[in-house]
Amino acid sequence: EPGYVDIDHIVPYSISFDDSFKNKVLVFSDENRDKGNRLPIAYLQSKFGAKAAENFMIWVQSNIKDYKKRQKLLKREITEEDINKSARYQNYLSFSL
Repeated sequence: EPGYVDIDHIVPYSISFDDSFKNKVLVFSDENRDKGNRLPIAYLQSKFGAKAAENFMIWVQSNIKDYKKRQKLLKREITEEDINKSARYQNYLSFSL
């Protein structure tokens, strides 16, 4: 069914400019819209509570084998490094144009 699922950026693209496979997951469209520009754990805690976020972290640690994707899924907050990467990318784009 069209519009049933979306490809979501784990760390929001508007913050990270990371469009790599390791920053993408398949999610239900409604959940993707609800998540907005939040990280998965922050979204789960706010919508379903701490226990849901804890269960998600356990599931990710047990099932996601790719280290970088696992780290993105387990990220608890947007860091200066994420923002700096975004700023560097924007500078690169403006400089190369």
